Amino acid sequence: MTRIALDPSCQFHNQGIGGYIEAHGAYQIAIACAAWLEDNHGDKVETILSRSPVNQWKHDPRYLENEIHAVNVSGAKYCVSIHSDAGGGHGVTCFKGGAVSHKLGQCLLDEIKSLLPLVRPTPIYHYKDKGGRRYLGIIRRTIMPTCLIECGFHDNAQDMKILGTPDGRGEIGRALARGIAKFLKC
Repeated sequence: MTRIALDPSCQFHNQGIGGYIEAHGAYQIAIACAAWLEDNHGDKVETILSRSPVNQWKHDPRYLENEIHAVNVSGAKYCVSIHSDAGGGHGVTCFKGGAVSHKLGQCLLDEIKSLLPLVRPTPIYHYKDKGGRRYLGIIRRTIMPTCLIECGFHDNAQDMKILGTPDGRGEIGRALARGIAKFLKC
C-alpha cells in the first residue's frame, strides 16, 4: 500500500472573492481527493492529511514548520500540497522539486485541465526562480517527492466559478485523486 500525504494550505490569512479562505478551500479539496482515492483504490492507496480542519497552527507564525514536520513524520511516500493562488492571474500552476514530483505534477495537471485552464502550456516549475533564490519550503524541506499545486486563483472571478463552490472544490479534489491514481498506475 502506498501512503500519500495531502497537505492542504494553512494560509488562513489568504482571502479571495466572496469571503473565500484559502485554507478552508484547500482542506475541502483534500477531503474530496482522499475520499475518491479511498472509494476507488483503498486497497492500494492510503491518504493522510497534514492537519485537522480546524488547524491548531492557525495563529502560529511557525505554521509552515509545523506543516513540514507533519508531512515528514507521516510515513508517506509522496506529498501533494494543495493551494489556491492570488495576484491577478488565472488558472492552475504546479511546482515540483525533482523528476519524480515532475511526473506526479504532470499527472495532476492532466486531470485538472478539464476544469480550469493551465497557466502556461507546461506549468510545472522548479522551486527556484530565475535569480536562483529558493522558496516553497514544503518542496525543499520534505523528505519525499512533493509537488505544490495552485488550484486556480481565488481573486479571479472565472476561476472562482469552480474554486468558489463546494461542488467545484469536490470536482477539483476528485481530479487530483485521479491524477494521483494515474501516477501510481492504480
